Amino acid sequence: MIGAAAKNLTILRAAYFLQNWGSAVAGVRNQGVLHNFLTPERKIPMVSTADIGEVAAGYLTDPARGRRVVELAGPEDYSPQDIAHVFAAALGKPVEMETHPLDAVIPTFTATGFSQDLAGLFREMIEGVNSGHVTYEGKGATFQRGHVTAQEAINQMVGLSAATGSGGGLA
Repeated sequence: MIGAAAKNLTILRAAYFLQNWGSAVAGVRNQGVLHNFLTPERKIPMVSTADIGEVAAGYLTDPARGRRVVELAGPEDYSPQDIAHVFAAALGKPVEMETHPLDAVIPTFTATGFSQDLAGLFREMIEGVNSGHVTYEGKGATFQRGHVTAQEAINQMVGLSAATGSGGGLA
C-alpha cells in the first residue's frame, strides 16, 4: 500500500473525465449521434482534466502533512443525455443519443486496438459507474468542485477536433 511507503501523501480522486467524450466528437459531428455505454439519464460526477491539473498543481505547492484525500468533481454532475444536449449546443444541430449494451464494450474497444484485458477493465469500470458502485468514498476525504463546465470542455474538444481532424468513437 502506498500509504505505508509515504509519510506525507495527497491522494486526488478525480471523477469521470469530461475529456472521455472527446472520442465521440467525429461521430457526433458527422452522424449527429452520441454513442454511449453509460446509463443515459443517470447523473454522475464529471470533471475536466484542466481542473484536475489545476487542483493537483495547487496541492503540489502545498504538500500534505500526513495523509490527505481529495475527491474532485466538476461544477455539477451530468448525465449522458445532458452531454448530448451540450454537444447539440456546441455544434448547433440536433444530437441523438444511442446507448449500447455492456456486452458491446469489449468488442468495440478491441476493434479500435485495445487489448482484450484492457477492454475488459473498461467494461468493468463502466458497469461500476452504471451500478453506482464506483463512487466517492467520503470517509476522511475533502470534496472539491472544479470550475470547468461540460459546455466549456466540449466546446474546446469540438474546436480542437475541427482544427486537427481528430475524434471518433464511444464514450
